[in-house]
Amino acid sequence: MGKRVPCHAYIPKPSKHLSGQAVVRISGQDVYVGRYGSAETQNRYDAVVGEWLARGRTLPPPQTGQPVHEVLLTYWQHAEAYYRKPDSRPTSELHCIRAALRPVRALYGDSDADAFDSLALQAVVRRMIGDGLSGPFHK
Repeated sequence: MGKRVPCHAYIPKPSKHLSGQAVVRISGQDVYVGRYGSAETQNRYDAVVGEWLARGRTLPPPQTGQPVHEVLLTYWQHAEAYYRKPDSRPTSELHCIRAALRPVRALYGDSDADAFDSLALQAVVRRMIGDGLSGPFHK
């Protein structure tokens, strides 16, 4: 007989809903994380489960505000105008900003910006480290 996994070590896995969406049952609630089998869905699943674990296996409050991707777009538009050389050419800072925003959008693009907290930031930092974007010598 196989070894039993203690309930505190259990991580719920996504399953395929009849709609074609990936759904994961967390804390007694179904959480839809996107189209089953896509890379974007895996990112959303990682974010949902990571936050659930960080919150002591409880779900965050429901979303009600502006999505993170809209906030990122507004900031990107500002950065494109602001980070310019005197001759109007973009500075190299834009490359760094784009690299920093990419994991935020991948993990939390559709999430409520008001709910983006220190736990979400920790998940983004972990992703950046995993992607090799940490430290002054990132590629």
